[in-house]
Formats: sequence, C-alpha cells, structure tokens
Amino acid sequence: MKDEQQAYRKFLGRGKPANVNATWASLEEAIGWIHAAGGQAVLAHPFRYGMTRARLVKALTAFKQAGGDAMEIVSGRDNPDELHTAAHLAERFELCGSVGSDFHAPAPYSQPGIAMELPAKVPPVWVRFKS
Repeated sequence: MKDEQQAYRKFLGRGKPANVNATWASLEEAIGWIHAAGGQAVLAHPFRYGMTRARLVKALTAFKQAGGDAMEIVSGRDNPDELHTAAHLAERFELCGSVGSDFHAPAPYSQPGIAMELPAKVPPVWVRFKS
C-alpha cells in the first residue's frame, strides 16, 4: 500500500475483507450508560461531521431529547463563525459547553492544554460534576 487511504479503500467497507459490521447502541442507551457511570454526555466536535445546519439542529434536538448534557464548543480548529454558531446552538438547546484541543498529532491541531475559552454565555460542562 502506498498510503493509509489506499488501505482503507481496499480493505474496509461493505463486502471488503477487513469489514466488520458494527452494532450501535441507541442514543438513549449510550447516554444512559454515561449518566449511570456518573458522567455527562457531550456531543463532540459537531461541525466535523459535515452536516448541514438543518441536520445539525435535528441531531441536537434528538441528543437533547435523549438526555444529552453538553456539546463541544471549542475543539482545536474552530473558526470564529463556528464558535459563534456553536455558542448560539448550545444556548438554544440549553446545553453546557466543553473545550478540547482535539490533539492527535502536531499541526493542524492545537497543542494539548492550549484552546480558546468558552464564550461567556455558555456554562461549562464541568460545573455539573460533583466534587
């Protein structure tokens, strides 16, 4: 294989030799497990899924109705428009916000511990953790 993408195309996907069908839990089940473990359910980097705004609103509606607690507002590569939109959506759906560098490797991600702050109107998810 000349690169990772070529390996993905050759081996992974329906009908290919390394494909494994996954069985996914329902949103309600997954959020229930997180809550039962004492955690807060956070929708990670909502702008990285390539959804239209209408689909994102639909996803956030389902997430909130299933008991979701927060959404990642800052994820390491945010532009000001995404940050503003995420803060607006968190407020609209009464979700707390989280911050992450989304660090996997150097560039283009932020270094661990270096991230923009949450907008003031979005309560941070960590205020919900019990001490």
